[in-house]
Amino acid sequence: MQVHNGDVTNNGNTLWGLLQNDFWGQRISSPQSHKSYRPLTVLSFRLIRGAWSALPRHWQHAVMVRRARSLPPYFENEAGRRGLDPLPFHLANVLWHALVSGLVCRAPPSKATGVGGRGGVHGRLAGPARVVAWAVTDEPKFLRIVLLTGVGVAYVKLRSWVAVDQLVRIYRKVENPIPFSSSRLERVLTTGHLHSRYAGLLLAPLQLSADWSFSCIPLVGSLTDPRNGLTVALYGYLIWTVLAARPWGLLGTWWRAALDAAAASAGGAEAGSGGAATATEAEVAEAERLWGARWRLLVTASLLVGPFFPASNVLFYVGTFIGERLLYFPSIGFCILAAEALARGLLCAQRPRAASGAVKPAGNGAHDRASVAGKGKDGVGARRPTNAGVARLLYGFMAVVLLAYTIRTWRRNYDWWSEESLFESAAQAGRAGAGRDGVAGTVCASSAKVQLNLGILQRRRGDQRAALGHFRAARAIEPSYCDPGYWIGVSLINAGDPQAGLPELEAALACKYTANEALRALHALYGALHDADPSDPAPLPHALGEACDQLERAAAMYAQRGAAQDAMNALGWCLRTVRQRAEAAGAEGDAAGAAAQVAAEVFGTSAGPPPPRLLRCLEARTPLHRALAEAAGRPTAPRVRIESYRYMSILEEMPYCRTASATLARPSSEAAASATSSAASLAAPGAAAAAAGGSGATTPHMQLIHVVQSADAEDPWLQAEWGRALREAGRGKEGALHLSVSAMLLRQQLARAQNGQPPTVRSLADPSRPVGHKEALLAMAAALEEAAALGRPEEACELWGQAAEARRALAAAAKAAGATKDAAQQAASLARAMEELRRGGPACAEQLHGAQRLAEAAASGPAVGDGKGQAGRGAAPSGGGARGAAAAAAASQPAAARQPAKGRRH
Repeated sequence: MQVHNGDVTNNGNTLWGLLQNDFWGQRISSPQSHKSYRPLTVLSFRLIRGAWSALPRHWQHAVMVRRARSLPPYFENEAGRRGLDPLPFHLANVLWHALVSGLVCRAPPSKATGVGGRGGVHGRLAGPARVVAWAVTDEPKFLRIVLLTGVGVAYVKLRSWVAVDQLVRIYRKVENPIPFSSSRLERVLTTGHLHSRYAGLLLAPLQLSADWSFSCIPLVGSLTDPRNGLTVALYGYLIWTVLAARPWGLLGTWWRAALDAAAASAGGAEAGSGGAATATEAEVAEAERLWGARWRLLVTASLLVGPFFPASNVLFYVGTFIGERLLYFPSIGFCILAAEALARGLLCAQRPRAASGAVKPAGNGAHDRASVAGKGKDGVGARRPTNAGVARLLYGFMAVVLLAYTIRTWRRNYDWWSEESLFESAAQAGRAGAGRDGVAGTVCASSAKVQLNLGILQRRRGDQRAALGHFRAARAIEPSYCDPGYWIGVSLINAGDPQAGLPELEAALACKYTANEALRALHALYGALHDADPSDPAPLPHALGEACDQLERAAAMYAQRGAAQDAMNALGWCLRTVRQRAEAAGAEGDAAGAAAQVAAEVFGTSAGPPPPRLLRCLEARTPLHRALAEAAGRPTAPRVRIESYRYMSILEEMPYCRTASATLARPSSEAAASATSSAASLAAPGAAAAAAGGSGATTPHMQLIHVVQSADAEDPWLQAEWGRALREAGRGKEGALHLSVSAMLLRQQLARAQNGQPPTVRSLADPSRPVGHKEALLAMAAALEEAAALGRPEEACELWGQAAEARRALAAAAKAAGATKDAAQQAASLARAMEELRRGGPACAEQLHGAQRLAEAAASGPAVGDGKGQAGRGAAPSGGGARGAAAAAAASQPAAARQPAKGRRH
């Protein structure tokens, strides 16, 4: 809705932002964008709103009062309050159409000037230049086609540059079920049927709906489906249009005409006008027919098929099953073709026809034809009769069609009078087309979105029971459609059944489209119950952890869009709530302890304060969210990199922040058990994920690190942290790959230092300076050990051997520096690597032998330089360098980021 588009409602937004944002005001380069790029439309909205705001207040008030009288009493005209009432937009739309119509209605160009008249110009040009001059002066259609093609290509390239990725990745089955079908035949047949339905809407717009989402139209899954006949008819017409026009001969015709024009220009005006052959009547008729066929093909391609093709689900899947708005430009082409067909029929009807008994003249000259045509049966110059009856029938047909379209347009305007009438018209149309089973045959009571919106309208009327019926119908139509869950929850609570509504609201937290509303509703519900009876342990915030997880996910999405305030608002709610509950619990003292005991015994939940770890993790991630939002979602911004390193440094002391907030908000006994999951995950990959409530879950930490890491696959710190996040999610094999890539990238930095080259990686502890030798060695050794514990057994021997090599270098450096304690720790780590190699058996014999020699060398105290040399040798899995290995590792994505193969675009 443009009501919430800051590019329309906020004069502080720059006009440059119109070119960078989509139709909804979101950064179009964001993966969360709908990719609907309409900057001129948004600019027109902004200008019209500004003009409306400049009107005197009493004028605005009078219009708003009149509008309010026509709306239901419970309808809130939020758009009107923001200066976006539809009335001025519709008025401006009519004025714009009138202006454009006036501009295109102009006198036809004069045909008095021929080729010979330009002979003086063409004669002075060389051969290729003559052809170009002919295209510019004598054949302007050619020049227009070239210019239009160039403008179209330039627009597509501009849009590609602005949008980065033109495909939309966030559509759902309820919006477009075609890509979710497992049958290729069903996808193809349904796409073809949709095209015929679009053509039907142009021909006979009897059944119209504001929403055609699943399942308005059942998918076409069989060749025997009778609806395929409509597809065959449509494509048969399009093929006939192409064959009749013979476009493959057009370029040859133009080329011959250009050469003739150039030759005539070279020979002078006399040569150009002499020797012209007189075309026969049949040739003239064929030329006129071919010209008309090619004109119809041009209109069909440029104004009917062309504007619709990007949204046709042919090149890629879009986020709309059927959208009547997509027929705006095609309707212009349809009207032109319909008018041309009727005009052609009238010309044929008004063309003189031969009288009965008339004899065709033997001659074929123009004089003979004129003399015969001018004589009647009495020899006087009477005209031959025309098909007057056919002409009258055509005029009558045109009048009936125009009247029918006018009446349908007039009635449809009343459907758009309000949101209520709009969706009720869709449901009524669906019931009118319903079959014996009660399911809508055409439009559109079986649409999940229509049912959802009807339920919302019933809630506005106060009819909770009817609203629940619509919400449950929406869920039954498409169970994966998560939006109805929130509305079912709030409706049940409003209907006096909070016990049934509370689980629905908690489940709605998992739906990103309703998570914020569900959180607000739960917060209000818990707050009201607590205020009513503070000693009652029933309204416990046992969903606090889930709420914080969802809020952090929302904050990450806002940050990627560059919406800093929205991101901070989402995080602020969770931070304030956690702090308030911790303070309240500390003030209640013994009463809080009693409440916790009752809650644990009766409700199985914890009424105590949330553990401090939850608050610490939230506070640790907040600066990174803020930096990402202030950088307009650019993960490579310097401030984002600094905050990323700061957060990863904190993780060394607080590794539990890699787990979900829901885990951190558990009772103390469960939290203590969960605290060991990070260490246990090294030996048993997936243990942390299981403790968090399921393998493969995308935690806020995982989502945030993925945003930053995916922008720079050659940063060893981000690679290592992404590997650890995958380990916590139970994806140990993928985590091992990223950890080994991190070790390889660090090894390359050590090699650069050994060769006297400056490092290209910054220090994790202090991003203002390059990474040091010891820091890189320590991080490399840790990454290798973790990768060896998580990876495949056949790779573990090599990884443990490389880890032993790094530990030996660290021990040697510590011993040389006189750091006895540090040297002992590194020696212990070296001994652990050797123990792991011994467990590997014969497969690790070579690496074990090398590690033993390294241990002996470390005990004898080799030079520090030798240690550097050992660590500088190539390691990590084979794969063609850092970029190749990083690209291979980039295949590992969070579970929540996986999408169907095709995207959508508006």
